[in-house]
Amino acid sequence: MTALGTSVAAANSALQRARATMQSHLPSRRADWSAREPTAEERELTEQFIAAHERLDAEAAMAIAARDLRVTMPPLPYRFDGAEAIRPLMADALAMGEWRLIPVEPTGCRPRPATSAVPATACSARSSST
Repeated sequence: MTALGTSVAAANSALQRARATMQSHLPSRRADWSAREPTAEERELTEQFIAAHERLDAEAAMAIAARDLRVTMPPLPYRFDGAEAIRPLMADALAMGEWRLIPVEPTGCRPRPATSAVPATACSARSSST
């Protein structure tokens, strides 16, 4: 395994040790895993980001967003990492239509009333041509 600079056996051994370590820190059933509740500040920032995005204020949304912001568009393979990659998307949002965002859990995208420990949103746009 030249990409990792180690043998296949050594990489497999490291993975087995990592899995065992993770299993010792997490509940046995994945359904029982949970993130910590968000702080009031995290909830407020997420609400401000949603409001700025929905009113198409790209500069305000980008000022609120974390530097490590990521945008994905499942099922399409698009992924944009960081403010500089996302800024053009935000600037073009007006032409895409009317936006709606909701706070979601970052894994599984199940809507929840408060934001998750890693603030995440799901969004949709209604085309301006309809």
